[in-house]
Amino acid sequence: MTGGAGRGVRADGAPPDRTARQRDGLRRRALLVLLPIAALYGVAARRQSFDVFMEAEFLHIPFLQSLAEGRPSLPAVLTTFGEHLFPGTNLLLIPDYYLFGISGHYTTAVAALAVLAAAAILAVAVARLWRGGPVSLTLCIATLGAVLLSPVNAPMWGMALAAQWGVVLTVIAMGALAGRFGAGRMSLSPAALAPPAILLFLGGYAVGFIAAMLSGALLWGLNHRTWRRPAILAATLALSAALYVAIVSAAVPLFANAPRGGAAALPAMLDFGLVLGGASLLGTGFHALHPSFLAYRAAGLLLFALAALALGATVSRFRRGTAEPLDLFVLLLLVYALSTIAVVSVFRVANGPEGATGNWYVAHTKLLPAGLVIWLWQRLERPASRPVRAAWAGLALAAVLLFAAAGLRGDWIKAPYVRDWKAAIAGHALDLISRPPGPDSAERSETLLWPAEVSKPGVEFLYRAGLWRFRGHPVLVEGLTADGWLVAGRDVLIACPPGAPALEVAVTRPPGWPPARLRVTPRDGAPAELSVDGAAWTIPFAGPLAIARFSAQGDRAAPPVSPPGDPRALVARIGPPSCSPPPRTRAP
Repeated sequence: MTGGAGRGVRADGAPPDRTARQRDGLRRRALLVLLPIAALYGVAARRQSFDVFMEAEFLHIPFLQSLAEGRPSLPAVLTTFGEHLFPGTNLLLIPDYYLFGISGHYTTAVAALAVLAAAAILAVAVARLWRGGPVSLTLCIATLGAVLLSPVNAPMWGMALAAQWGVVLTVIAMGALAGRFGAGRMSLSPAALAPPAILLFLGGYAVGFIAAMLSGALLWGLNHRTWRRPAILAATLALSAALYVAIVSAAVPLFANAPRGGAAALPAMLDFGLVLGGASLLGTGFHALHPSFLAYRAAGLLLFALAALALGATVSRFRRGTAEPLDLFVLLLLVYALSTIAVVSVFRVANGPEGATGNWYVAHTKLLPAGLVIWLWQRLERPASRPVRAAWAGLALAAVLLFAAAGLRGDWIKAPYVRDWKAAIAGHALDLISRPPGPDSAERSETLLWPAEVSKPGVEFLYRAGLWRFRGHPVLVEGLTADGWLVAGRDVLIACPPGAPALEVAVTRPPGWPPARLRVTPRDGAPAELSVDGAAWTIPFAGPLAIARFSAQGDRAAPPVSPPGDPRALVARIGPPSCSPPPRTRAP
């Protein structure tokens, strides 16, 4: 290996090393280029943030229930889904529960912080291991920022929230393993990080972590002719993986999602992998603008072709004994991403090409273009005696950035619509639990993107516990216009605190309008009809879910009126509601 500090020109043609203080100063200045990119990412994350609880977050309701009951248990912590194990999300929910009462904004902030942390740690590792000049380092980090901090790498929730923090641990482990390459003794930090990464955060994506760390351990042993510490790392990985398989298999069949088609499914898997790889640059917003997968396949083909060249060139440097720590870091990034893409392509091929564009994969697949960006800048930095090599490396880098720019544009445009989408989903929560028990044939958006048999009792728990959108609201009203009108075709829902015995509300129409009646349906109680005459009505509740639905539908519905200059079909004005306080219970 020829990457040590020396004076004069090194054998690989790189410029002479500067003093340690000069190098540190240049690295710090190069890292500053990441700050404005990080700020733009923060803006993109804020644009799509909304206080919503949906989809896979309902898997963590049992854990939240254990916190509410004051009896957290190990089974409640060990949340599983399919082949995934994600107790890390439960750990991240603890401060959310106690400090914010479960907030979608907290989830977005913590997920965005994970994306920023992973990008920053990766950039610092590159700066520490860089052996070229400061200009190329600055450009390399700027390119990495554009790839890693694109809004394509969106803040996630539920299981994917833990996985994004698992990527942070992964990048730390890679930096520690590569940073000591050539120093004589391998760092044991990767072995220390393996159990939390595998058992708490990464879930099924731990396959990529294990493959990368085993590759690093093997190369370390072969290069240094010492196997004690690589064996410790391998043993830790094996024990963590065995414990993971035991925990998940005790809950669900581990390979339930494996394809049944055998070799016949191989073309579909390869196509899924191409789209999945391309989506690491193009994201989901591009597909919304251009409903075709051709660009995804082209981007995936480019990345896989470059990865094959990069792996071949890097392994060749290891065989010649000229590999540097940054070469190992690049190899670890590529192995992690390619292993993840391979496993996801096998287990999720049934979701089709559109499923391959899911944002939840990007945190992992992003490490593929990140590793290639570093490798291409290395190619541009290393000896200029072969201009053809520099030319094709520059063209390849430009192609990667072109795809990344297209993905950035698509997801930047999509960001505000994502917020509206989340708001629409959150708006179904009160409607979902206001309906009495029974078969539910609602659309997935109306059940918060999760089966109603799980989401309905989950939202009921959040309501009873005063969490999420039910926190801090003595009365929650949905469906009224800003000036207090019930309009035709839109029900009004009013929720009192759980256990409230009754709701008091006045329902009025302006003088001269024809008399009318409204139908009111308590969640727990008998339906009734109210005369719209301005009187204060009392609606009793017969159960803990103190929610009432006001409707203008039926044979005796109130005829809507559209006053001059107002296109709305107005039915009645519902005055400020008040709730009877729940009865106090004496302590035994």
